[in-house]
Amino acid sequence: MSTKKQPHLETATFTKIVGGGQTLGEAADGRKLFAWGVLPGETAEVLITKKKSKLLEGVAQKIITPAAERTEPKDPESYLSTSPWQIMTIEAEEQWKKQLVRDAFLLNDIELAESDYITDGKVFGYRNKVEFSWWWDTDTDQLDLAFFRRGTHGKIPVEGTSLEN
Repeated sequence: MSTKKQPHLETATFTKIVGGGQTLGEAADGRKLFAWGVLPGETAEVLITKKKSKLLEGVAQKIITPAAERTEPKDPESYLSTSPWQIMTIEAEEQWKKQLVRDAFLLNDIELAESDYITDGKVFGYRNKVEFSWWWDTDTDQLDLAFFRRGTHGKIPVEGTSLEN
């Protein structure tokens, strides 16, 4: 008989993006649920990767009700490790990032004007620093670049990222 834990899946509707790039929802038991790969307004099935007394964390496994702003990521295998924003339109990304900056300043009672936000308009190719890990491929006996997989200690072998300059 196996003692391996069965994966815990939780279905929830999500409301807003928080500082680290996760989206906030509420689990069936009332705990906050922070998930990677979900957009505000979406209902998703999430694989729980971390459980605490007041919150859960996880990674989207299935989007049940997609948001209108959802797009296909340019780096489908690794976008969660480098830029969880790749699954939304650039307009939605800019609006949510503005909201995150507003919220951060409001914590210190500072209100920003709309003119305080600027962007260079680059969607890809803007990072001049990317931190890779390593992956030893036992099938090919080859060392590859890799990113850490969100919510696990596992790695994703990659050839690069569309974000690098």
